[in-house]
Amino acid sequence: MSAVAVGMAVGLGHGLAGFIALVCSILLLLMPRSWYFNIFLITSGVMFFSPATGSLHVAASDLLLPLMLIGAFINRSGGGTVNRVLAFYGFMLASAAMSAVYAQLHLKTFDAYLAISSQVKFTVVILYLVSVVALAPRDSRSLRSTFRVWSAAATLQAALCSLNLMGISVFPGSAYRTRGLFDDPNLLSGFFLISIIVLLWAHAVEPVPELLPSFTILCLGLLAAASRSALATLVVVVIGVLILTSSQFRALKAYIALLALATLAGGSAFILSAGEIPAVERLSGAFQEVGDDSRLSLWGRAVELWQASPFVGVGPGLYPLYSGDIMGISGRTGTGFVAHNSFLTLLAEQGLVGMLVATAGFVAILRVIRCEPARDVRVAMILGVTVLGVQMATLNLQSLRYVWIFMGFVLVWGIGSSRPWVSTRQPMDRSVA
Repeated sequence: MSAVAVGMAVGLGHGLAGFIALVCSILLLLMPRSWYFNIFLITSGVMFFSPATGSLHVAASDLLLPLMLIGAFINRSGGGTVNRVLAFYGFMLASAAMSAVYAQLHLKTFDAYLAISSQVKFTVVILYLVSVVALAPRDSRSLRSTFRVWSAAATLQAALCSLNLMGISVFPGSAYRTRGLFDDPNLLSGFFLISIIVLLWAHAVEPVPELLPSFTILCLGLLAAASRSALATLVVVVIGVLILTSSQFRALKAYIALLALATLAGGSAFILSAGEIPAVERLSGAFQEVGDDSRLSLWGRAVELWQASPFVGVGPGLYPLYSGDIMGISGRTGTGFVAHNSFLTLLAEQGLVGMLVATAGFVAILRVIRCEPARDVRVAMILGVTVLGVQMATLNLQSLRYVWIFMGFVLVWGIGSSRPWVSTRQPMDRSVA
């Protein structure tokens, strides 16, 4: 009830995100508690800690987070895995503290607000990860249903975003690129990509009837967001589906072949008719300007900062203090821009120590995937990690909820196994996988 009261109180004064918080808070009064996790999951694709503003956007998922944590404490499921997640968080926090102390004592440039806010963001997404590991369903069919809830919410947002291709802007943003319910079209694209993976994962467990229409709409949403890296990543996902999946995906494979032919024909018609679709025009121009992309300069600066302080970096969240001369000063933050590369950001800000801790966490995810016996499920998880890896190479995704929620689902899937490093308290039913 307290979360509902807070949602109603703040919902009236925070625009679209506040309206969503208000509606979801009211719905909580009418819904059974078993539905809280699905509402929590749906709203995670609405708003997030913005890397650009460093501020917390009010959203229903954030209001539900305390309830999720209370449930995680009471439920105590996945205890061994939760403890390992918290241990990972502790090591990352220690690495950040070491970097911050070094920056304050030995470097001329330091901003306590940026350093602290970066760790607050990280703390929030870790709490999301803990909530998923503790509260997500354990049996494969229930988890499949959860995946379908996620993909349905993403499909709805993608359907509204795709109207941008016809010149109809449902969400705030430019005519050339939709940003949906996110602050940035590229981050929206990452959400659509990982939602495609979640849809494929659900189908790998047991065929889902909405596979083809949802896949189509999510792809249209990607096109409307007009992200070069996202579309390139989609090609990788499609190739992976065509080559690696079993006959259970035969319908999707045939559909992809038809889509490829239709795309080729449509692209040729667009070129011959000199048509004007803003998102397509943006992409065609952007691909011709890759060599002039300012991200290359931002990446170079990150490497320079790492070379200047290779072991502990220049301080958590402090990279923008060193990038103001590349793209200018952001009017929203008063600092330079982020590195647009999660790996280089970590390397520049927390050095080799932070990178080593993060790598250990990534290896734990890979161990779950490697030991998964079901071929199509394993392929879906591999493609998901690939999507996140490629997107992280061009964007700062480390503070986005959907990244950590997906990794939480990977860990949940591994909880039922007999591997020694994960909890086996509630075995996973793999009969349909």
